[in-house]
Amino acid sequence: MECFALLCLKEPIPNSPIPHSQFPILKMTASSLSRADSLIQALQEPGRERLLDLVRNPLRLTLLCHTWQYGSSLPDTQAQLYEKYFDANLGINYWNKNLEQLEAHADRCQTDIIDLQDRLARKLGELAKAALDMPKEGFRLSRTLVEKHLGKEIDKKSLCHLALGLGWLNRLGKDSRGKDIFTFYHATFQEYFAALAVDDWDYFLPKQHRNFPVPGKEYRILLPQWRQVILLWLGRDSGVAEEEKERFIEALLNFDEGCGDWHYEKADRGFYEYRAYFLAAAGISEFKNCSLADGIVEQIVKWRFGYFNEEKQEWVKYPDRIGNAARDIMTQTDRDRAIRELSQILKSPHSSGYTRMQAAYILDEIDPDKKEAIAALLELIKTTDNKYIRSDAVETLGETGQGNKEAIAALLELIKTTEKEGVRRQSASILGQIDPGNKEAIAALLELIKTAEDEDIFLEAAQVLGEIGQGNKEAIDTLVELIKTTKNEMERSLAAYSLGQIEQGNKEAIAALLEIVKTTEDENIRWLGALILGEIEPDNKEAIAASFQVIKTTENENIRSFSIVSLGQIGQGNKEAIAILVELVKTAENQNIRRLAAETLAEIGQGNKEAIAALVQLIEATENEETRWRAAESLGEINPGNKKDITALVQLIEDVKNEETRWLAAESLGKIDPGNKKAIAALVKLIETTEDENIRRQAAESLGQIDPGNEEAIAALVQLIKTTEHKHVLFVANRSLEKIIATPEQQRDVVSALRPYLSPETYENNFDLFENCYGILWKIAQDLPYPEFYSAWHG
Repeated sequence: MECFALLCLKEPIPNSPIPHSQFPILKMTASSLSRADSLIQALQEPGRERLLDLVRNPLRLTLLCHTWQYGSSLPDTQAQLYEKYFDANLGINYWNKNLEQLEAHADRCQTDIIDLQDRLARKLGELAKAALDMPKEGFRLSRTLVEKHLGKEIDKKSLCHLALGLGWLNRLGKDSRGKDIFTFYHATFQEYFAALAVDDWDYFLPKQHRNFPVPGKEYRILLPQWRQVILLWLGRDSGVAEEEKERFIEALLNFDEGCGDWHYEKADRGFYEYRAYFLAAAGISEFKNCSLADGIVEQIVKWRFGYFNEEKQEWVKYPDRIGNAARDIMTQTDRDRAIRELSQILKSPHSSGYTRMQAAYILDEIDPDKKEAIAALLELIKTTDNKYIRSDAVETLGETGQGNKEAIAALLELIKTTEKEGVRRQSASILGQIDPGNKEAIAALLELIKTAEDEDIFLEAAQVLGEIGQGNKEAIDTLVELIKTTKNEMERSLAAYSLGQIEQGNKEAIAALLEIVKTTEDENIRWLGALILGEIEPDNKEAIAASFQVIKTTENENIRSFSIVSLGQIGQGNKEAIAILVELVKTAENQNIRRLAAETLAEIGQGNKEAIAALVQLIEATENEETRWRAAESLGEINPGNKKDITALVQLIEDVKNEETRWLAAESLGKIDPGNKKAIAALVKLIETTEDENIRRQAAESLGQIDPGNEEAIAALVQLIKTTEHKHVLFVANRSLEKIIATPEQQRDVVSALRPYLSPETYENNFDLFENCYGILWKIAQDLPYPEFYSAWHG
């Protein structure tokens, strides 16, 4: 018998044309390598990419190895993988050499092994289905449920006794009442057995469904725990006719939820109708022969990217909710068809640079070849005038993975041929990340440092060199030389920073920075040098002293503020830095400086007694409302639960007249004392009464963070969504409402409240309101059972 081992390798399969740099690949070794080599070779054949993805899972790879060593052919789907495993009678029983136990049980029951296995599989399927239909059971099975379907464990003729003996079921432990809990050998086995036990797709979607929920029937197509079961059912080779699979896919595509007429250009289906369609799109990855597959994938790509309206001569995009969901399903549907459709997007003359870049990004994710994605990105980088799209395209090119030869070659071409210094700098940076130590990348950065006419490019190149040039002697020598020769103090500081990144604790870098912070007359350079010095040599006393000196002496408030912030970054937990900030909190005449010092103190003074005492003193002594709020918030961060802090914030909310300060105090109080009624009441009141839309937006955002499930907050946000005329306020209220809806009852109430705004009138006259209401109900529809949503919609 050949013996296989599971290894997690970062490298691709040897000599494989398929790169796997972003995922660990599983390789096999054997006493006789011929079977392992033949499997590796078979997995490299064109069209096997989906299977290769599947067997990155150790369990599936184990099953594949086990069937392969006995001469089986490769499966095309998950279901076929499991079928081959079980049909060949190579189950756990055989693998664990428990065949004798199976034969003995068959003798006790006066039956043969094949009949016993069939009966066991059928009963395990019934058990699996029953558990999936019980939310409290799921994949943790009670003794009562197991013995209901398989018989008593103590009965040696029972299927329960056999399943436990063979390892199909395992004892997991005990529940809170001390009762035994069981599980299948693996959750996927439970799903597979459940799929085998479903004879008719009516079990997933009632065949008599028209446009309303059928009483007493489950809509398992919309229940997440049944998704994998449905996919396995569609992939079955035996027991399910192709015609029935086709009818099921067609029923999913034409599912009518009965909640509104969706005939809009940018929203052409209802919430559950999209979910059903997306399930069908995932299903064709298992049901390879589906005649509707081409149209399904074409529609998914259309929802993701939009389409060109010939009549209006414009590109029409769907709302983000639809587009993002379509994007997710594209990685799960039929790979070859998705690649073909994405290629069409790349070639379309109507596709914008952003659209092509997004298509290339997905193509890179699903196409093992990657050549087409790389070619499209290169073309986009060379031709687009939009610097943001160009930057994103270079980033995407870099995300093709560690060591990918095509990506490395593409980035090298960019470095050598582009006339844009920014593109060269970014390409070198990414090349250094995906191919550490790449000499061409380092050489390109060194050349930029020496020749760049743009100071920003120079500074960026020096910084990137510090990130990717570890251990490179030429990079170190160039930076040392730059430190010694340049008269530009900013350049010297950045060169020292890069040198410190390449070689932590480098003496030349530290010495150069010490000289700068001690001698420079430029305060801006001094605080920056101190910050860099603190980063490459934490707790450096000169760096802290230099920051403090700038804080004390500068007349430039911006530089003083920057120095306080840098002190916070380099002085984490440092007693001297804390003492300096405490002193500033106590004595600074400028309220902004006292406030900023309090904030910085909160970052570095966790649990420090002096810091806590200084903040308490500031709260009690200052008459400035904003300073009092900042101090109270900082105190809440470094000493959570401090009663004086809570009292101070409550007092502020009650006394202060300034709406912004009241909002800030309420937000802070909600963070350090979640559910505080006065904080929520203050935010709700601000939403209702303020005439400042910015305050209203900020109060709405705060409500979404401090008390999930609060009825008063939900009502206020729903009302705000209905009434605001400001796009940003609408967006923030929408986002906050999504965060704090906590119960099915609240979900139903929101559906009823916002349903009227999904009308043709709203679509035509206030699309922002339509889209935001649609987005909230879309999210609710991912969780709320379809019959409950239907009832709320029509209630």
